[in-house]
Amino acid sequence: MSLSPKQMHFLETYLGVRAPVPGEDVADASPMALWQDGKDRADKSISALQQVLKGNSIPALNRIAEFGLNGLSGRNQTALMKALFDYSRAGADTRDTAAKQLSEQVSAYRGMLNGDAAIALCENNPFGVAVDIKGPLLGALDRIERAIA
Repeated sequence: MSLSPKQMHFLETYLGVRAPVPGEDVADASPMALWQDGKDRADKSISALQQVLKGNSIPALNRIAEFGLNGLSGRNQTALMKALFDYSRAGADTRDTAAKQLSEQVSAYRGMLNGDAAIALCENNPFGVAVDIKGPLLGALDRIERAIA
């Protein structure tokens, strides 16, 4: 999902980040924008499954239906977003520390993606809905690590 001009303006004006342009080197894109792009693609992928799961009687499936990726990622999403915001606000004197903290959260999120049974079940669901959560998110995490290296 591409960002609208209004969304891009918000990112640049209020968060001090710039969204990547297709074909652009990741070194020129902000980690926040790289993450948002991957998350938007994962959210779009899981939304079809959410529609199928709505209204069932199994609590775990209802959690996925109601909260989508946020319901699966728990505190990992919050910790990663905090690290992304901290990095985007860091000055020259704190950039290295913020990059280290962001790298730690990227590693933690990657571990959650690769080890979470619910994510694996969503991607290999028995409802015939094609879902790709790991692909866009792991790709975004890889691009973030390259951008902050």
